[in-house]
Amino acid sequence: MATFAIGDVHGMMAKLDALLDKISFSPTRDRLVFLGDLIDRGPQSREVVERVLALKEYMGERLICLRGNHEEMLLNALDDKGRESLVVWLENGGAATMKSYGVDIPAKLPPAHRQFFRSLPLWWEDEDHLYVHADVEPDLQPWEMSEETLLWGRGMNEHTLSGKIVVCGHTPQAHRVLRKEWTCCIDTGACYSHPGMGLLTAMKMSTHEIYQV
Repeated sequence: MATFAIGDVHGMMAKLDALLDKISFSPTRDRLVFLGDLIDRGPQSREVVERVLALKEYMGERLICLRGNHEEMLLNALDDKGRESLVVWLENGGAATMKSYGVDIPAKLPPAHRQFFRSLPLWWEDEDHLYVHADVEPDLQPWEMSEETLLWGRGMNEHTLSGKIVVCGHTPQAHRVLRKEWTCCIDTGACYSHPGMGLLTAMKMSTHEIYQV
C-alpha cells in the first residue's frame, strides 16, 4: 500500500483529476491524505468535495482528509449567529464556494457536506509522518496542540517530540516544494496565478517523490 499526501486543492477540480491520474494510485489498495483546504478561491469547490466524498465511500479509512483553515472559516460562518464570521469567510474565498454550490447562505449547503466538514480531523499520523494542515508545536503531542497552530500557524516547525517528518500545506510555496530535514510543505498555490505558483502537488510518502500538475 502506497500513501500519497495531497496539498491544498482550493476548488481546482481539473487539477485534482489530473493529479490523481498522474500519481496512478490504486483506490482499492493505496491511501490518500488530503491536507485540508479542499474549498474556497477556485471555481469548483462543490465538485472537489463530491469527488473526495465518492472516494471516501469507496476507500473508507484509507482516505484521510484533514480540516484546513478554510473549512474552519466555513464552519465558523455556519455557527456564528452574527455576520462577522460570514464576511471573513466570503472575503477569503468563500464567495467562490457559495457560487459553486449555487446558494446564498452557507446553511443551504448540502447537509452531507456540512456533516463532512464537521467530521474532519485536525491531524493524522502514520509510522514515520505527522500530517497537519498548517503547523505543529514541537514539544507537544498532536492532541495537545492548539487549533490555532494546527490550522493557521506558519512556522512549519519540526516535531521534535516524536521525530516524525511533518507534512503540511497552508503556506503557498513558489517554484518549489519546501523541504527541510524534518518538515515538508506541499502547498504550491494551486488556485493562484502568481509567478511560480498555480500547481497542485502530491507526495508519495515512501520515497518523498513529488508529482505536480
